Amino acid sequence: MASIQNCVYQSVTLQPGEPFNLPSGAEIISATDINSLSSTCPLPTDLEESECYIVSFIAREVDGTRPPYQGGSASDKTFYIRGMVVNDIFYPFGGSGGIVPDASGIFPVNDIVPYISANTTLNSLLTNFGSGSHFEGGADGAVSTLCFKTIPSVAQGMYFILNTFIIGAGTPEPVTTLRVYPETRSSFGPTAGTCNCG
Repeated sequence: MASIQNCVYQSVTLQPGEPFNLPSGAEIISATDINSLSSTCPLPTDLEESECYIVSFIAREVDGTRPPYQGGSASDKTFYIRGMVVNDIFYPFGGSGGIVPDASGIFPVNDIVPYISANTTLNSLLTNFGSGSHFEGGADGAVSTLCFKTIPSVAQGMYFILNTFIIGAGTPEPVTTLRVYPETRSSFGPTAGTCNCG
């Protein structure tokens, strides 16, 4: 299997009997049904299978002060999902604004899906989306989860980028960047607000 560094992933949908020539240097890393393919060259025997992955976004209020997920408007947002990185390429969500949680801290993770679906690289790599959320109330904050299917080598080179302000640390308050990585759904422990692959 090729290194995930400096790779370009492409998905090809073929109709029964439709021929396709791999570009020079390309290799097959996954197939929906390898038994339906025929080739003049040997087909790989170590193809990756799609797995269900989950990403968890959590926001929490601290001591009744301004929470990191303050409000749901562009004027007072302090915590937002800016985009995602896949194979060292940054894909933004919503321009510079990102995706903002509501006042309870629930990120509308379904708003991520249209950005992925509209991108010709991502829409073939990430499929079968599902989402979930849970709000404890009061100062306990909320969790939002996004599930999707992809192959392990894509998941290993992927993370979501969130920005927030370090509240009370100066004027202006400095911005910090967080990375949120997917994990396999089967290894994810919590149950409240969790999703499954559709």
